[in-house]
Amino acid sequence: MDNPKVVGGWLTLPFIIGSIVGLSLAAGSWYANLTMFLVKEYNVSQHLAEKIYEIVNIGVNIFPIIGAILSDSYVGSFLVINVASFASLLYFQGLMMLGLSTIIPTLRSHPCNINTINDTSCDTPSIHHYAFLLVALSLATIGFGCTRYMLSSLGAYQFNKSEHRRIFFNVYILAYEACFAIAYGVIVFIIQDQGKWSIGFGIGIATNLISIILFLSGFKYYRHIVPQHNPFVVVAHGLICVTISKIKVALTKDHRIHDDEQISNINIIGSPSKNMTINSKSWAQTLISSQNQAQDLKKIIKIMPIWSAGIILSTVITTISNLIVLQASSMDLTISRHVTLPAQSMIVFCLVATIMTLSIFDSFLFPLWQTTFGRPLKPLQRGGIGHVFVVVGTIGLAIVETGRLNLNRVNDNGPVMSAYWLIIPMVLLGIGAAYYFPGGLTFHYQEFPKSLKCSSTAMPSIQVIIGFYLSKAFLKVVKQRSSWLADEISLGRRLDIVYWILALVVAVNFGYYVACSILYKYNTQDNSDSEFTISTNNTGDNL
Repeated sequence: MDNPKVVGGWLTLPFIIGSIVGLSLAAGSWYANLTMFLVKEYNVSQHLAEKIYEIVNIGVNIFPIIGAILSDSYVGSFLVINVASFASLLYFQGLMMLGLSTIIPTLRSHPCNINTINDTSCDTPSIHHYAFLLVALSLATIGFGCTRYMLSSLGAYQFNKSEHRRIFFNVYILAYEACFAIAYGVIVFIIQDQGKWSIGFGIGIATNLISIILFLSGFKYYRHIVPQHNPFVVVAHGLICVTISKIKVALTKDHRIHDDEQISNINIIGSPSKNMTINSKSWAQTLISSQNQAQDLKKIIKIMPIWSAGIILSTVITTISNLIVLQASSMDLTISRHVTLPAQSMIVFCLVATIMTLSIFDSFLFPLWQTTFGRPLKPLQRGGIGHVFVVVGTIGLAIVETGRLNLNRVNDNGPVMSAYWLIIPMVLLGIGAAYYFPGGLTFHYQEFPKSLKCSSTAMPSIQVIIGFYLSKAFLKVVKQRSSWLADEISLGRRLDIVYWILALVVAVNFGYYVACSILYKYNTQDNSDSEFTISTNNTGDNL
């Protein structure tokens, strides 16, 4: 007798991780240097290019939510990822927008000749150029947005044990961060500086194609998520059931029907005992379904306070990512006599720290915690440790900025403080990301209702969107009310004060997070997957 086909488990890891590596490299080849590409190749103004990048950034974080809703409600994560991947392959990054626009001059405005005075051939993009760019960027955003979190949901669904899911999330984020470190460190600052845009976009197209082929090759090994009902309707129904049940409790105290009166008014056709049995079963199933829906709603509500703490954390991280460039540009970025480190590259140190921490987490840090405290590290504890590193890293940035200002006051024409002092706080922020980001993904996936597993891993996208707008509002208020973010030091720029404010905010948020974590009780985990239709009951979790 043949053994049934084994699906899921570690057998699927190379296909899913390989896919995210290819898709992340592909996205990094256009997403990381989009502003510079628009300015240099499309003759778009710096202000407009930044606005376009801002819109793309918002879309990249909105489409994971849309993809998660579609996946949980209608088509399953596998089909959503396929559609998004092919959309990203066909149009985003080069095949139409980037690659073709660097080869076919008519697809973009005439480039400016900086060596010619009053060059009249330097044209702004026409309506046709903008239309071409709009279509390409829209499909690019869909492809990048829908795939990065959907792959994490599908990957986590391949494992039954929480320990295996934790390892998967670590490997997943490790691969994702490593690809963006390569994109920022190699594709942007080597290929871009040399002006070889077609090479960069060609790399993206190739890695995108490889990732799709690799992902489809693992089709027969995946445990597929096929929803049987719309969970969002179920949650809404659960809210209605909770409300109605409270009303019924009040009404039944005054309106009771005796059993003999109720039975005498029933028009029974056929066998009375048979019909009463059917009605009893139907009533019991409806009651159980309503109770389950109410429980799912309670799970989501219970998670929201802890999830809201991530919004403030995302706000602080987004603000720091904007300020670090301004801070580094005022420091000595010289590596050697002929090599200068770009101010934007400071983010690479953060990414490298995240990668290094994740690479030793399961083999060293997690066992060390378990040996020291006698119990495994829980997701909320991991997120709390990440908060601590963010607090310390933000304080470190404030201290470095204070030292830089003091050095400038003592020596107006003296040596400028080295930007390498920023490496330590950026490394601390990177270590923090290695704790709170995977911890948050694990927590949401573990605690969300089973019918909302895809939506659970898209929750960080909502935090990023809200955090982005809060950061933007914070910086706008600071610029309007003070000179702390002035372009020149002589105009009263005081980044150190801004950093101290951020450190205070994230410290208070950490206290809020700890309070919510103490009050939170983990759901009783059930490894069954009855909410979904699975192709087989055999899994490769032990492979």
